[in-house]
Amino acid sequence: MATRAIAKDGIKAKNPSPCKSPEMHKYIIAAIVFLGVFMFVLDGSVVSIALPTITRVFSIDVDQSEWVVTAYLLILTSLFLIFGKASERTGKKMMFLSGFVLFILGSFLCGLSTSLNALVFFRVVQAIGAAMAFSISFAIIFLVFPEEERGRAMGYIGSTVAIAGIAGPVLGGFIVSSLGWEYIFFLNVPPGLLLLILTWKFLPSDNADTDPLDASSSKEKAPKKAQKKMDFLGAAALIICTTALMALVNQLPTTMDDPTFTVSCTLIFLASLAVLIRTESKQEDPILNLSIFNNRLFVLPCMAMLIYFTAEYILVVLGPFYFEGVMGFTPAQVGTILLITPAITILGAPFFGWMYDKHYWRYYAATGMAVMAASLLLISFALRTKDLGLVILYFIPLGIGYAIFQSPNTTEIMIALPEEMIGIASSFTGAVRNLGMGLGISFGSLLVSIQLDMAGYNGSITGASPELLSISISNGILIAGLLCILGMLISARGCRIAKGACSKDHPNAH
Repeated sequence: MATRAIAKDGIKAKNPSPCKSPEMHKYIIAAIVFLGVFMFVLDGSVVSIALPTITRVFSIDVDQSEWVVTAYLLILTSLFLIFGKASERTGKKMMFLSGFVLFILGSFLCGLSTSLNALVFFRVVQAIGAAMAFSISFAIIFLVFPEEERGRAMGYIGSTVAIAGIAGPVLGGFIVSSLGWEYIFFLNVPPGLLLLILTWKFLPSDNADTDPLDASSSKEKAPKKAQKKMDFLGAAALIICTTALMALVNQLPTTMDDPTFTVSCTLIFLASLAVLIRTESKQEDPILNLSIFNNRLFVLPCMAMLIYFTAEYILVVLGPFYFEGVMGFTPAQVGTILLITPAITILGAPFFGWMYDKHYWRYYAATGMAVMAASLLLISFALRTKDLGLVILYFIPLGIGYAIFQSPNTTEIMIALPEEMIGIASSFTGAVRNLGMGLGISFGSLLVSIQLDMAGYNGSITGASPELLSISISNGILIAGLLCILGMLISARGCRIAKGACSKDHPNAH
């Protein structure tokens, strides 16, 4: 098996250190990280089910209660890259442990909150902890597993995210109905404490000479002076830039209702982006190394991942409106139908990760995108015909396409950067994922709203006629399919750039 030692558009990629932990410890560490990822993703969605109850208990408007969800996602996304970089100084074990402490504390205090302001504040504490631990989860798994098992390990993370997405609404409804909204947060505490103990015991110590999770153990690590210098201006600019971008994305469907807010977010985003670029280009040890954007083998898979999540969440946000508004199904029936693709992804992602490990082929991700594009285009056609059997049938290859794409694409992102930047690669995947989700939700809503306005309908989406709704949502899914064609071309372009290098030097090439 060839080892990776390829120059990547100006960034030299090095083969990460092999795991020095006992074989059983490797799987215990994986279980710790997977359960942590499950909790962080679950917490982003499970609270949505409790919003009606929280709105009633605190006697507030729905717009106000939505900050319980929005604040968590905004903070989580804006801090991913900050903590990915910071882990290079603190060590990944300390970052993961500290994140869990904050997450558990925030969860407990959320459950004790007696006002909306307190609840939102402690949700921010929760999100900071989740960002600390989640930002380096991919890096921990990537460094703990040997080269020939990393694709499958990335697949298990994809399955974990899919399971959390499925479990969120179901588990949230059960907890709120049986115990009360507070227990959505209280129930994070027992497993969180268990994970703290296991993390302390089984994750390798933050010793630069022995820790396979600490990229600073490289012989080529930066001088101590450079490592101690913190890029505070760059960190502040990055947080403001990311937050403004996420706020702008969330505002897209209602831009005309509040253009002042949209313009303000746009100006703040552009100004902070300019400061970020100017600051980071002059820093010796920047919070965001701009040279990664010259690495096309990193940038192109990230772009494909952004398109993947955008297309997926266009379907996620529009699907329920179609099945309830056009087909007349109940929410429970809609939920059952929408479980098809994630259920297939849960089973398929580890399998195609294993295939990537054992039978490396550059075009896995592009193939997955092609299958997704074809499936979404067929689903768009089936929605127009109102043929439920066809819709369900086409959901099956869509789930397969998701599974084919996820693990290989994530692994390609992780191996595109050198060992000392593995934390940045890990945190970048989380930021791209959340941005894609936000874009998908906003674009889905915006696409349908524009079409309803063009048809002369100015009411709410739920009051539109089934025929108008069917055509509008079908066109929205069609756009998602076209986006996947673009994603396929981007993935294929990355493969062509890697041709001749990855085929013989890729760590999974035999």
